[in-house]
Amino acid sequence: MSYSKEAVTRTLAGEGIAIVNGAEVKVCKGADYPEGKLDPWLMEILKRKNKLDEKGDSPGVDIAALTGVDIGKLISGEEDPAQLMLVLRHLQEKVNLNADNEDSINLCEGEIEVTYEDRVFYRNTNRLWRYQRTNMDTQKAHPCYIHFHGGGWFTGSPQGRDNMLKYIAEKSDAVIFDFDYSLAPEHRFPEAFNECYEVIKYIYDHAQQFRIDPKRIAVGGGSAGANLTAGLTLRAKHEGRNELIALQILINPPLLWTDDHPDGFIWSINQFPVTEGGESFFGKQTDRATDWALRLMAQNYMGKEPLSNIYFSPMLAVDLSGLPPALVVTAELDGLRLEAEHYAGQLKKAGVPVKACRYSGTNHDSLAYFGHFPAGEACAIEIVNELTKM
Repeated sequence: MSYSKEAVTRTLAGEGIAIVNGAEVKVCKGADYPEGKLDPWLMEILKRKNKLDEKGDSPGVDIAALTGVDIGKLISGEEDPAQLMLVLRHLQEKVNLNADNEDSINLCEGEIEVTYEDRVFYRNTNRLWRYQRTNMDTQKAHPCYIHFHGGGWFTGSPQGRDNMLKYIAEKSDAVIFDFDYSLAPEHRFPEAFNECYEVIKYIYDHAQQFRIDPKRIAVGGGSAGANLTAGLTLRAKHEGRNELIALQILINPPLLWTDDHPDGFIWSINQFPVTEGGESFFGKQTDRATDWALRLMAQNYMGKEPLSNIYFSPMLAVDLSGLPPALVVTAELDGLRLEAEHYAGQLKKAGVPVKACRYSGTNHDSLAYFGHFPAGEACAIEIVNELTKM
């Protein structure tokens, strides 16, 4: 079923405000459905794509049986998670993690030019995709959005077909970049982190060539891409390069990877009520301390580097002042929501301008189905609005 423009308008308006660690979080939904239930448009598309049955159930996946690995030894640190991650990368080649897939919809009214260049960033040759309107005015400088994809740092590869980025490019008249950074375990921290930083500096230094305003460069992404973004803003600050990033866009970011928590942060399952139609699909949300899958992704990416590194666990940074304004996007049914919204409060307390939006009925990977549900388009519009007012 298709959604209406009225549903998008309603989502943008919000249903109310939640105060989290001092931050105002706009709670958004496009229809009347109870807290803890999957968005009806998402439910429909997931059923059509055979991701759910008619009852709304999702078949579980036995990773140990599928891959033949000893999960217990991986969790205990007796074995390196590298081989598991390589197997999972192969299995997930057709899994949708971003809107760069055939399951999203192109909502653009006009044509978007998509190009790429292969360059050496840091130590590796990687592909940098670029989206812009075909009729873009080349006589003026445009805003810019540098996007880093999700995928747990071990999977995901942009193919230049991201329908959400196309939409943002058209509606904001911005130049959008999407970077295919190197993946772990072949390239562990800080390789991807350094590559992404080099990309930001490269685009900043070549702003005139790309017809962009160097004072209006936003950096962001979802999940692993959001984690990279948060760490990169800290690095730019520490190196005295605050001018590189004018806006940070954090979509469902993982920001804390240790048992040490910042003041006031508590992870509680009670913050995730799940109602009829959502129990088996979402299962139990889990804390970082007990979610072995997240732990293995972190260990696979960081290698011997401590998980407390503030470029990986930005919530542990002592001083967040002076960072660029932030748009923080969370999903109601995502276990990462609590830390992301708490971080929004940390930024606000440090004097950083913050806008936070929580999308009801959505989960961690919902934006992979951009164009099928109103919250996806509403999220893109929020990004457009932030880009145009930079």
